[in-house]
Amino acid sequence: FIGPFLLQIIVGIGTGVFIGAIVFKAMRTWYSESLSPVAVISAALLAYITAENLGGNGVLAVAVLGLLFGNTYVKQKGTLQEFSNITAYSLQILVFIIIGISISLSQDLLFWFASFAILATVLLSRFAVLYISNKEFKLRERIFMTLNLPKGIAVAVVAFTLSLQALEGFTLILNLMIIIMVYTLIISSITDRFGKFFLRFEIQPDEKKKS
Repeated sequence: FIGPFLLQIIVGIGTGVFIGAIVFKAMRTWYSESLSPVAVISAALLAYITAENLGGNGVLAVAVLGLLFGNTYVKQKGTLQEFSNITAYSLQILVFIIIGISISLSQDLLFWFASFAILATVLLSRFAVLYISNKEFKLRERIFMTLNLPKGIAVAVVAFTLSLQALEGFTLILNLMIIIMVYTLIISSITDRFGKFFLRFEIQPDEKKKS
């Protein structure tokens, strides 16, 4: 198990570094308003496909490629980043759609009980850590930070990758991952909507004069 796992990591990182070094080195001096954004997307797709065909982790290869893009000088980088952000949001939506189509949730009551139990454990653990480590925050602020859970794209990518692997015995785990991700999205959205209720900032007299 460890051998194939290490192979996936090494090949994924190596593929991302190799393709990123070639593409971004060329883009240091070359820029095209129409072709440069396509080159970035093509590099990401090429890194993913190459890593997967070599037995590596395609998601890791794309992540390494993105890391290189963020820390390497590229001509007209700001414009490319705006295009990359739009593409990233589109791909996030696509990942959620694919997961929703490919995974069927269980109708067993025990499954739903287990999912709520895991969610409750996560929330209680977050609140306990915040209560112990941050004494200066008020109760409402701690509740806000507890309920403001991660939006789930990282979990979605992991679930999407595992669903493609078709690993035996992982169906229940995948289903739990997806339903808990849905819970966190709902809770986070509601918490953000009523953020003013939890976070009540008082404007000081000096700040009022400045405004």
